[in-house]
Amino acid sequence: MNAMATIAAGPRLRMSVLVAALAVAMLASLALGGTAHAATTTHCVSGQCGQHATTWSSCDVTLRPAVIVDPPEIRSSYVTYPANVFVWPNHTQWVGYRSWLLRYNPSTGTWGYTDQNRDGYADHGPLFQAQVVNGNLWDPPTSWYNVDAHQTETGSTRLPVTTSGYYRVRTQYYWYADQVSSAGYDLLDATSDYSYSTGVTVVSTPWCQFGV
Repeated sequence: MNAMATIAAGPRLRMSVLVAALAVAMLASLALGGTAHAATTTHCVSGQCGQHATTWSSCDVTLRPAVIVDPPEIRSSYVTYPANVFVWPNHTQWVGYRSWLLRYNPSTGTWGYTDQNRDGYADHGPLFQAQVVNGNLWDPPTSWYNVDAHQTETGSTRLPVTTSGYYRVRTQYYWYADQVSSAGYDLLDATSDYSYSTGVTVVSTPWCQFGV
C-alpha cells in the first residue's frame, strides 16, 4: 500500500419525536430536494471513471447520534484495447472513496459542510481503498484499507452528530491510474437511501434528522 498515492482531503430522539420527525421529513421532501435513489453512473468530474453509485446510510438516533455510511458501489474503469476490442470484464484496479457530512442550512436552502466537533475541519470519514473489477464479475469488496488509520476494515464510516438538523452525505470517488487506465475522480451527494430503525421496521428517508 505504500506505493499507493494517498489523496489528501482539502452530526437523541425519543420514539414519539422520531415518528413526528419522519412525518415532517416526508412532507418536506420536495422543499429540501428529495429524489429517488440515484442509478449507477460513469460520470466523472475528471479523468477516467468506472461505474459507481451513491452511498447507503443509516441514521443512528441512540445516545451517540451519527450518520453511519456504508461503502458505495464502485467498479473499475473500462479499457479499450488495440483494434477496438472491448473486453468485459478484465480490468482490476485500485479505487478509493471518502465520505463527508453535510448539514442543511434553512436560511440559504443549501447543503453545506459542517464542523460538529469544532476542530476547524469539515467532518469526514477516512480514505478507504480496495481493488475491484468491472462488469458481471464485480463483487463488493469484503474489506477496505483505511489509509488514515493504516489498517484493513469493513469500510463503514461513522460521522458523529452533535447539532440538531437535517444531514446528508457527500462522497468523493477515486480511480487510481495504472498501466492501462488514467486516474479518475467524481463527487456525488446521496439524496436518498437513509434509514431509521424504529425497533419494529426500517423507514427510508431522503436525509437524517436529529434533535440533539
